[in-house]
Amino acid sequence: MKPLTRTMLKRFPSLRTGEILVREGLINQEDAGRVLAIQKRGKASPLLDSSRRFGMILCDLNLITPLDNYWVLHKYKKLVSMDQVLVKSGKVPAKALALAHKEAKASDTSLFTALLHQGMITVVELQKLVYDLYRIPYRTLQEFRFNPAKAEDLSTIVPKRLALRHRMIPLVLREKVILVGIVEPDALLALKKLSARFPLLRFKAVFIPFSEFKALFNQLYRKGGQPVGQERSPDLSLLLNFRITITDPELERDKILSLYKRYEMVRTLTRGSHCTARSRAFQEFMVGEHNKLRDRYRVTRMTYFLRKQGQDPIVVAVPKD
Repeated sequence: MKPLTRTMLKRFPSLRTGEILVREGLINQEDAGRVLAIQKRGKASPLLDSSRRFGMILCDLNLITPLDNYWVLHKYKKLVSMDQVLVKSGKVPAKALALAHKEAKASDTSLFTALLHQGMITVVELQKLVYDLYRIPYRTLQEFRFNPAKAEDLSTIVPKRLALRHRMIPLVLREKVILVGIVEPDALLALKKLSARFPLLRFKAVFIPFSEFKALFNQLYRKGGQPVGQERSPDLSLLLNFRITITDPELERDKILSLYKRYEMVRTLTRGSHCTARSRAFQEFMVGEHNKLRDRYRVTRMTYFLRKQGQDPIVVAVPKD
């Protein structure tokens, strides 16, 4: 779904979280009713927690993920930030918080690190705060060790450049679930976007200290000064799980190029042959085929993925409404 423009957001200023989530197709009216009933019971009983926000209850019921909730609230400018909670609660004065932000920027760490370093908040308080706000736990990983057998898969799903840009590190890949360590809340937006590229995987997040992010980053992506991912070819199943959705192939050639790169990786894994000279021909072929399929099925979008047929990869197209 295309993001709402500013004009559209102004037209619906009173939309509540439940209405937004229904509008985005993440829940239905029945789910919204269940949450409202839970909130009503909480207000009526002093023994129940009535402070839980709408999205948090949905996360507790496993109806949406914390990534979904953060993405929607960010999109509609309804996020309650940690800054707001700290200042409103009187825990950290606004001036002190501004100094913490300044320290984090000057030392190239994170706000969490600065708050802890300056003694404005304890680890226990930070754990409670981020869980209440985002339903994401905060954990130290001092005893954590990567499973070497999973290093290649992890660095393929979360490439080095993405990990460095958003300060996130893949930690565990077990069956269809991947756990990613993040340093700051906005990394959840990058994770949400990344999850669309791997629809068969379930992405979960955990906040980790910045110092541990640095150590784990070096452990996973560097070996003899080179990223681990450059030493071996990616796992075939991960390449075949990759999907792109295209509306206008002329404007989305970067997506086609991403698919082509994985197409050649599959060829390398299955046939041992690789060719980078076909990139332009592949893109032109995809543009032409997309237009034909669009007219045939009368849809605006197509989802593409790779499938192995014998020893060769083929491109599969699925029409989207």
